[in-house]
Amino acid sequence: MSQPFDIRQFPGLPPEVVKAFEAQQFELAVEGEHRKVWGSQIFSAIAQPISKITEALRTAVIRRFKIVAPHFTVLSDYPTSKQVSFAERLARAKRRSVPDECFRSRELMSRWIDSNRF
Repeated sequence: MSQPFDIRQFPGLPPEVVKAFEAQQFELAVEGEHRKVWGSQIFSAIAQPISKITEALRTAVIRRFKIVAPHFTVLSDYPTSKQVSFAERLARAKRRSVPDECFRSRELMSRWIDSNRF
């Protein structure tokens, strides 16, 4: 596995960027844990510890039983970059700040933009 990326290498980044990066890293870690649990559940059905399963066997079992991985939409809940940039322009123009919870939900960001338009 590769080393995790250390954002502290770039000390001049805006706090919004650091927050977004940390949130994304957290979501990726959660998704990875979900995938490990999902894999364990698959292979516990054939009574093999997951550490002893080779990639070829894993692929064969998935193909044989036509198992589809659960769809993780964790990152799709976040606002788009266009929403964030537009909200920040609105906030600057109105001398307000965008609430932190808006950066965690596309729907909340959309509502905030709608309620703060010119």
